[in-house]
Amino acid sequence: MSATFSVKNIFAQTWQRYLVALRERPLRTKMITSGAMYVGGDCVAQFGIEGRRIDRDAPAKEQWDPVRTIRLTFYGGVIFAPLAHHWIGAVDRIRLSSRVGTLLTRLATDMLIWSPFVCTLFPSSLGFLEGKNLEEVKQKVQMSWFPTYTKALSVFGPTQVINYAFVPVQHRLLLLQGVGLCWNIFLSWQNNLTNHRMAEAALHLAMASTVEEKEEAREEMREAEKKREEIRGAEGGGEVGVATRLSWS
Repeated sequence: MSATFSVKNIFAQTWQRYLVALRERPLRTKMITSGAMYVGGDCVAQFGIEGRRIDRDAPAKEQWDPVRTIRLTFYGGVIFAPLAHHWIGAVDRIRLSSRVGTLLTRLATDMLIWSPFVCTLFPSSLGFLEGKNLEEVKQKVQMSWFPTYTKALSVFGPTQVINYAFVPVQHRLLLLQGVGLCWNIFLSWQNNLTNHRMAEAALHLAMASTVEEKEEAREEMREAEKKREEIRGAEGGGEVGVATRLSWS
C-alpha cells in the first residue's frame, strides 16, 4: 500500500511541477512536452507498428531510424508547438453570444484554416529537413495532403469538440497529443496481435493433414491479412502517420 501511495505521490508532484512550469513558462513547457510526445510517438510507431528494431545486421527497412526520430522531435518541439500554442490562444478569443455558436465557430475555424495549414506545414518542413528540393517538397505535399487531412478529421474532429467545450486552454495541446499517443499505442497493440494470429495460422497450415484443416487454416490467414491491411490504412505510415496522430493536422 505504501508503494502505491508513493507512486501516486510522485505523479502528483510531477503534475504540480508541470502546472507551475506551464503557468510560468507556457511556450517553453509546451515545446518540451510536444518534443517528448513526438519521441514517444515515433518510437511506438517504429518499434511497435512498423516492426523495426535496433540491429545493425537487419535490412535497412527493418532498422530503427534515429534520424527520423530527431527530425520529428525537432518538428514537434521547435516548429509545431509554438505555432499551435499561439493558434489555440487565438481560437480561444473567439467568443459569440451563445456557447454553442462559439463552439461551432471554433471547430469550423480549426477544420477550415488550421488543419489544412498544418497538413501543408508538416510535409514541407520534413521535406526540407530531409534535404529535398522545392519540387520534391511540392510532390511530397501533394501526395500526403488529402489522406492526412481526412484521417486527422476522423480522430481529432471529435477530440476538438471535447477540447473546446470542456478543457482549459492551457491543456488543449496536451490533450490532442495525448490522444495521438494513445492512438499510436492502440495501433501498435493491434498490429502485434495480428502478427501473432498470422503466425498461428501459418503454423496450423503447416501442420494441417486434411483438406478441411488446410482450408480452415487458409481462411485464418486471409482474415489476419485483411485485419493487418485495415491497421495499415489506419496508421497512415511512417513520419506522416506519426504527425497525423500527434498533431491536429
